[in-house]
Amino acid sequence: MVFTMAFGFYVPAGDAAIVTLRVGVNTTPGIPFPASMDDQASAEVAAATAADVHIRFASSAAQFAAGDTVTIIASSPVAITNACATPTTDADLDGVVDGSAAAVGNQYTYTFSAGTTAALASVDFCLRVAGLTAANYSFLMGSSIAAGGGANNDYGGSLLYVGDANDMVITAQVEAAELEFRIRNNVDTADQNSCDLGTLTTSQVSTCNYRLKVRTTATNGYSMSWTSDGDLDTAGGATIASIGVSTAVTAGTEGYGVEFFPGANTDGGTCTAQNIWAAAPDDPVSTTPTSLVACTKANLPAGSGALLYTHTMDHKAAIDAATVAGFYNQTVTYYVTANF
Repeated sequence: MVFTMAFGFYVPAGDAAIVTLRVGVNTTPGIPFPASMDDQASAEVAAATAADVHIRFASSAAQFAAGDTVTIIASSPVAITNACATPTTDADLDGVVDGSAAAVGNQYTYTFSAGTTAALASVDFCLRVAGLTAANYSFLMGSSIAAGGGANNDYGGSLLYVGDANDMVITAQVEAAELEFRIRNNVDTADQNSCDLGTLTTSQVSTCNYRLKVRTTATNGYSMSWTSDGDLDTAGGATIASIGVSTAVTAGTEGYGVEFFPGANTDGGTCTAQNIWAAAPDDPVSTTPTSLVACTKANLPAGSGALLYTHTMDHKAAIDAATVAGFYNQTVTYYVTANF
């Protein structure tokens, strides 16, 4: 687990040092913190029962002398339980012991026993902290430097953001979802509610087609089902036989079927044909609602000519020499449901 935090604070007049504080888990003293520690967003960490935390800040060369102190105070209920498992003794990372630390309650104090050479122009302290439940915690730092009568002391502080306590979740709801359905001609330029197979002959397969056009803002797309009033038949009861699934309608052989070609969604996702074979004939005479197509995303096609985002239905019929003369018809009904 890595803690990262960028500090920014006021430095009283009289100290020329530019102070930059960084907080993070870094168990190898002398290894620079990652560049991301300069990013304020990296100060956000997950909640934890305890963690070793390093605090580093820039300082002037040879600024600290024996007897000088650096004190770090964490806001309640954070407890600074002790120095890290490997406590800070070499504050300026030059390989020489500079002092030692003690922790009481929420306060950590490092006391220098020798002057620093500040080889890296910074000092580095390791704290063991506990009680990091979701909240925003302040860490305050102050140094006591004998030289200059206090004029060279550094002060500062900033926040550690734990468990997303600094997050604001913005929500909104759109209740009036759009849902529109039209049956269109095959080039999507006009509404159409009839499909004329024309005069059937034994020498050819007759075809008529149209497009099914759905417009919806529903997040999870829509589903379409269909049903019919029965066979393609005459008022007197003569019927053009419906073909079996995936059986071709063939000139000279009596048969009636449909081919369905699903379109796409403007918002991506998929449209999958249900219980009917795309680009292969199927029986179109179910008298109970049957799933036709399921689309997984919103669809907002153009007002006309939206060939990619509409579905195509082809009706096909053929007769043989024994087909009874007459006027044949069938009514097919479509139903659309938005999915939220």
